[in-house]
Amino acid sequence: MEERIKKDRKNPGLIVEMSRRRLLSNLANLAAYGVIHKSDLEEFSDKMKKDIEEIMDYNGIDYK
Repeated sequence: MEERIKKDRKNPGLIVEMSRRRLLSNLANLAAYGVIHKSDLEEFSDKMKKDIEEIMDYNGIDYK
């Protein structure tokens, strides 16, 4: 049980520490885990959307 809790704590779909400094990395992690999709980011700036796409491409993650 403890191992499962330790593993789940690393999953951004469970808990994330939000701050302006961590916004891009949090969004990229949420996208990588499939918690959010491109359509969820429609109201974000074009730069933010492009940055997230570049992170996904760099890491070889199919981003829909």
